[in-house]
Amino acid sequence: MGLKKISALMLTYNRLNLIEDSINCFLSQIYDNKELVIVNSGGTAYFTQVQAIINTFNVNNIKHIYVNKDDKKIGDLRNIAIQNASGDYLCTWDDDDIFSRQRLKAQAHFMRNFDYCMLSNFLLSIQDSMYSVEYSKGFEPSLMFKKELNISYPSLSIGEDSYFISELEKKYKGIVIDNDKNDYIYRCSNDNISGYEHFKLILKNHKSKKI
Repeated sequence: MGLKKISALMLTYNRLNLIEDSINCFLSQIYDNKELVIVNSGGTAYFTQVQAIINTFNVNNIKHIYVNKDDKKIGDLRNIAIQNASGDYLCTWDDDDIFSRQRLKAQAHFMRNFDYCMLSNFLLSIQDSMYSVEYSKGFEPSLMFKKELNISYPSLSIGEDSYFISELEKKYKGIVIDNDKNDYIYRCSNDNISGYEHFKLILKNHKSKKI
C-alpha cells in the first residue's frame, strides 16, 4: 500500500505578510505525498500577488482557487477547499499558522487507526510575545480527518470549526496527540476573526507561560 495523500486546506484573505511563511512551512514538511489547496477570497489583485509567490517555489502540488467572497461564509470556503482536495486525509492549514516539519507525518501515523486527530498544546504568538499553552482537548486548527467521512462545515463565519469537530466527535473515532514538542505556532493578529480578546481569554483560561 502506497503512502496516503494528504491535502492541506488553506483559506486566505489579504494576508500577504503571512502567507509566504505558511506556504514555505507546508513545502518543508517531511511527508512526501501532499498537496496544498488554497482558497483565495481576497480579490483579484491579492490573487495575483499570491500566485506570484507560488510561482517562485516552482512546484506542482499547490492548487490556488479564486472565490468571490460576497455571499460566502468561512464554512462555505472550507467546503470549497474540501471539494477541490484529492487527498485521502485532509487537514487544516490556515494562512497564519506555522507547524514543525514533522506535523503531517506525525498525524498520518495515527490516521491509520482513527478517523480524525488533533494536536494538544501549542505556541501562541500575540503582540510580539510568545506563550506556551496547555490545551489538552486538541486545538481546532490542527485538525486532520479522512475525506471519506464526507462531512461538511456549516455556513458560518465564526464557530464553524468548533461545530465541525463536535460532529466528528459524535460520529467518529478520534485521538488528540500529546504535542509536548509544541509543533504548532498560532500567529495571532487583530485581523483574526476572533481578534485579540479571544486569545487573551485562552491565555487566561488555560495553563500557559511566556517564553
